[in-house]
Amino acid sequence: MDLSNLSPAEGSVMSDNFRRGRGHGSGNGKTAGKGHKGQKARSGAPRP
Repeated sequence: MDLSNLSPAEGSVMSDNFRRGRGHGSGNGKTAGKGHKGQKARSGAPRP
């Protein structure tokens, strides 16, 4: 094993290359996976 030649195991890395919040037909529109209301649904930096 060589530390300069490592790569993630096959299938272990999930890509997040889809656009959120771009219409109902996209499957991830409207609330963009954030649910309804609540602190984590708000815009801006996360509150401590």
